[in-house]
Amino acid sequence: MATDRRAGRTAPGDRCAVLLTALLSDSAFVSWGWRIPFLLSGVLVIVGLWIRLSVDESPVFKQALAQAEARKADSTAAAEKLPLVAVLRHHWRDVLVAMGARMAENISYYVITAFILVYATTSAGVSKQTALNAVLIASAVHFAVIPLWARCRTGSAAVLSICWVRSASACGCSRSSRSSTPAASAT
Repeated sequence: MATDRRAGRTAPGDRCAVLLTALLSDSAFVSWGWRIPFLLSGVLVIVGLWIRLSVDESPVFKQALAQAEARKADSTAAAEKLPLVAVLRHHWRDVLVAMGARMAENISYYVITAFILVYATTSAGVSKQTALNAVLIASAVHFAVIPLWARCRTGSAAVLSICWVRSASACGCSRSSRSSTPAASAT
């Protein structure tokens, strides 16, 4: 297990891991260095909580909250008791589509990220540092491109369809190239 310390690493962890693998020896990383990204994430949680608690609510939210409290105080208005149940009852297809779209993006990103690190270092002969740097650059591009997709004029359904077809074709290509190799046909 100690030799495959790249598995399960997330995108922010990749950034930290690139720095750690450049600075630490393998034995130092295995003994204590792997804890550093987890400790830094705890610091990020505390900073995020501090920011959230120190930022005042927007005027629009305050107005909506006041309106909701006024409706609640009005005894004649029928308040919905469980809004989550109402959303799931009336908009269940939309909820499933949103969940599926998010899962497709997340699962494919993290599987590819974890797979490429193992594949590059074991099968392709790429050094660990080069593979981590490549994933770091790809993560930075991914981070930079996300806001650009929000401005896409083709619509989210078209973009998601293109991404799903591309992911499926990538899986098909990797399987067909794997089965044509002599090592794969021998097994």
